[in-house]
Amino acid sequence: MAPKTRFAGKTNKEGAPEKKKKNESAAEKKKAAAEKKKAAASSREKKRDAAKKKTETAEKKRKQDSGSQQRNMAVEPMRPVGFFFKPSDYWTACKLSSRCHQHDFLETIKDFKESEKSWFENHPQFKHLFHMDCCEKRKVQGLWMLLLRCMHTGKERQAWFGVNGVPIRYSIREHALLSGLYCGSYPENYPIKGKMKFATKHFKHLQKKTKEKNRKKQGLRVTEADVLEKLEKMEADDGSDERLKMAVLYFLTRVIRGRKRNAYFIEPFILQAETTGR
Repeated sequence: MAPKTRFAGKTNKEGAPEKKKKNESAAEKKKAAAEKKKAAASSREKKRDAAKKKTETAEKKRKQDSGSQQRNMAVEPMRPVGFFFKPSDYWTACKLSSRCHQHDFLETIKDFKESEKSWFENHPQFKHLFHMDCCEKRKVQGLWMLLLRCMHTGKERQAWFGVNGVPIRYSIREHALLSGLYCGSYPENYPIKGKMKFATKHFKHLQKKTKEKNRKKQGLRVTEADVLEKLEKMEADDGSDERLKMAVLYFLTRVIRGRKRNAYFIEPFILQAETTGR
């Protein structure tokens, strides 16, 4: 009987114990890891080059589009999106009226002293109104032709017109440039700026009296007709500027704040404006 040995597993031909084969040798593993790392680096480099090329292509296209747009803007104006009126409405008659009663005011002060009229003729904001031809009726056909070309926009404080395919903006800035009026923002304290001393002095009798103690006294309820009536009764006698102040108030209500009817109550802001606008 053969003696037992400590090699109980499989043996080779020579009788030596057979070792377990490894899937890969250490060198092969190292080589595979290096190749994998190299492939990952190559992949990252390709992605980086592709992204760079994409960015360069997009930038080149943007420059081409920008240059093409500038050339088109120089040659062909931007087309309007749409108009409020259709071509079929161009034959429709429309009645337009102006509320700037320049003629009425000039007729009222035509007999005033030259020193009083010079205040309006030399005023930096209002003088251009008095250098214009004074006519009772103004032709507004040009305004109607412009209104027919009013465009659709989402801006409430701007009006856009399309004339020959060119958009034209008319906002408060354009109004200031064309009219010569100061169209800046109101001062923060404009409701309390100025005093009602002048208006109270001449129109106190129009203030409605209240019998109830706890009820607040109503303000002055002055109309444009009241101002005109008072102005026509005033005379330049003692050298004071009371008549000029009343003329300024009438100018603000009749020309600047002009309305269709003269029976409306003048806002307190205008009643006290004559003390700050001189």
